[in-house]
Amino acid sequence: MEIDILDFVEQCRDRANQALGKHAGEPANGGFARWVDVVFHCFWI
Repeated sequence: MEIDILDFVEQCRDRANQALGKHAGEPANGGFARWVDVVFHCFWI
């Protein structure tokens, strides 16, 4: 089964934005926005 990486990242981003709501764009611990941390975690898995 072939998965397009860009589609995968976009799906992770969309789900992170849904889960985090208005806090998705805020930096977590002074670093990246929270949705980016979730996408990195999804990609790592």
